[in-house]
Amino acid sequence: MWVKPRRIRSTLWRQGIRGPKPSFLYGNIQEMKNIQSVLVNDQASQPAVSHNTWVKSIFPYLHLWAQKYGSIYMYSTGNKQHLYIGQPELLKELNLHKSLDLGKPTYLSKSMEPMLGDGIIKANGPYWAYQRKLIAPEFFLHKAKHMLGLMEESVMAMIRTWLSQVEINGGVADITVDKDLKRVSADIISKACFGHETTALTASWSLMLLALYPEWQERIRAEIFDICGDDRDCFQDLDKLRQLKSLTMVIQETLRLYGPAVITSREAFADLRVGDLTVPKGTIIWISVMALHRDPENWGPDADEFKPERFAGGVAEACKYPQSYIPFGFGSRLCVGQTFAMLELKILLRSILSNFSFSLSPEYRHSPVYKMLLAPQHGIRLLARRLQRENVMTQT
Repeated sequence: MWVKPRRIRSTLWRQGIRGPKPSFLYGNIQEMKNIQSVLVNDQASQPAVSHNTWVKSIFPYLHLWAQKYGSIYMYSTGNKQHLYIGQPELLKELNLHKSLDLGKPTYLSKSMEPMLGDGIIKANGPYWAYQRKLIAPEFFLHKAKHMLGLMEESVMAMIRTWLSQVEINGGVADITVDKDLKRVSADIISKACFGHETTALTASWSLMLLALYPEWQERIRAEIFDICGDDRDCFQDLDKLRQLKSLTMVIQETLRLYGPAVITSREAFADLRVGDLTVPKGTIIWISVMALHRDPENWGPDADEFKPERFAGGVAEACKYPQSYIPFGFGSRLCVGQTFAMLELKILLRSILSNFSFSLSPEYRHSPVYKMLLAPQHGIRLLARRLQRENVMTQT
């Protein structure tokens, strides 16, 4: 029972990797609980809207240990041995690792089986590779194209409801956008048989950020008008969707600061070589997506700021190590539906921003929390106003 954990820890120790000292039976579990109970309460004293102060309240022990032991360290939970990696250079190496010897942690897969079944999300090895090979062609662009009309139909039903609320409330409606967007996403899933709640969450966080930075709302609307003019059906054209550069930059920056994936993990099913590091079989690797996406060494001194323009040259030019931008995962397990998700996000946001302008509701409380995904604890409440076409024209 203890031979394997000792082998893993001794192998990592010989390579200079340190971490909190584990107790005999429970590893670092009690220390994790103590840190969580102390730091999670700090969220209550945050400023109204901050893009970074809430981050350390989610898995606070990971952030605390990173400060103490560096960007690579080990810790234990019972007899399970974990390796935290927060170094962009090593993530680059992990991205290049395509072997089936690196997969989803088996202990997590077993606990999620009642919810996820034996599907591609939790599968490993040849069975995972077989499922991915079957599913991947369904997300090719030429197949996703016929779903554009279904997406537009679903979002327009929500927009008509919002327009009615604005009219009833004298020109301004206080809307909890994340709830309505979840319904739209569920409707798209039922019609197209594809989709995920992550799209609704990303669209919701995008609207919150656009309400906070109205100059980007105006920029996106001007872009929509320049590309489409009076043609309401132009976004059935994939080429027109690709031309929405400002909208794409806002989505990419939203995924950096408020991406649904908070943390990701892998298990080594054999001894692996990752750069200069030997990762022993049985090691569970953890990567904080939030920390990677806010690393000033990679993104610059403005890493905590909302600046979509950093993606003007694409992901490759947005940071020093573009492989550490992982909103859709990394390596061989990169999300098979990422192209579909970006299409859905563009259609959702393009349709909404063509009809409404937004500002933060006085009732909005900024409190991102981890609920398997990054979610707004108190919802995303925005003030919506109907957009008159002449308003868009004066911005162009």
